[in-house]
Amino acid sequence: VSRTIGSHVAVLTMATAVAIVLGTVVTGAGPHAGDEEARRFGFDIGRTAQLHSVSVWCAVGVGASLLWRLRSRPDDRAVLDGPLVAWCCVAMMQGAVGYLQYFTGVPAALVAVHVAGATVLWGVTVWLVAVLRGRTGAIGQPDSHGSTSSVLAQASTV
Repeated sequence: VSRTIGSHVAVLTMATAVAIVLGTVVTGAGPHAGDEEARRFGFDIGRTAQLHSVSVWCAVGVGASLLWRLRSRPDDRAVLDGPLVAWCCVAMMQGAVGYLQYFTGVPAALVAVHVAGATVLWGVTVWLVAVLRGRTGAIGQPDSHGSTSSVLAQASTV
């Protein structure tokens, strides 16, 4: 994969991380952050949710622009196609669940689905980085380069 596409994947990874962290803040500020005695973050839930939404749209924009760039790079596209398409599908599902919970009063079941979806999205993001780096072996097992280093530690060096 070319260096510019690798850098684009790094930006997508960071944008995804920001969106997930802000989503965690939204959950921590909301009504389902533990039991009724749990201390909530002192943030306005509406503003926090809007900030999270903006970060998600930024990540989706980065993902869409990566897809656009790959249309004329068949070799890079062949490497990244599986995890990138999966990332787009999970991100779209997450967006649908996020807006549904926002407009239906944040039901606990949808919050749980959204948190689970965020976990899947991060897993797919790690897969994207792993494929980029050629590190698709099991965790702790040597990859094709004989390395057992962490895929997440590699993301920042792209």
